Amino acid sequence: MTKKRSPGKPRKVLSSTTSIARPSRGVGLPRSSGSLRSVDSSRTASEWSICGDCQRVFCDQHSKAVHQATCNVVKQTCLICYEFLEANEVMRTHLVQMHCTQEEFDAMQNDAVEDILRTGNFSYVDLTLPLVWMRIVKRAEEIVVDKIKENLEKKAKAV
Repeated sequence: MTKKRSPGKPRKVLSSTTSIARPSRGVGLPRSSGSLRSVDSSRTASEWSICGDCQRVFCDQHSKAVHQATCNVVKQTCLICYEFLEANEVMRTHLVQMHCTQEEFDAMQNDAVEDILRTGNFSYVDLTLPLVWMRIVKRAEEIVVDKIKENLEKKAKAV
């Protein structure tokens, strides 16, 4: 048996003329910012600050400090040439661009992954987990870096 609505109150239906009440200020903005927050273009270049990790630009020190508390970009150093990688650069791309070709790197990494899998340290269940595969690939990348280092040292001794 279905319930019938009482005829006393009609249903409220939102139409194009009905609108939802909006808050008086922007959600998540500080109270002092008011309803609209505009960028002050009168600031000088010295008042702008840049995050050293991800290169984002901030108009005040407080915003930068809040961002840096949550910014999780880790600076990496190449294990071959010991150069700091840029904020937007990945170790893999640096190795390919600076130290070998993409095909050589992929072949060496695939061989290293196969060697790691041949050890038999991983069960079938472990190999279905993405985290385990990420660890295997990371370890294979370290092995490739070591091989590239050895090749560079051999070339340097030959010259």
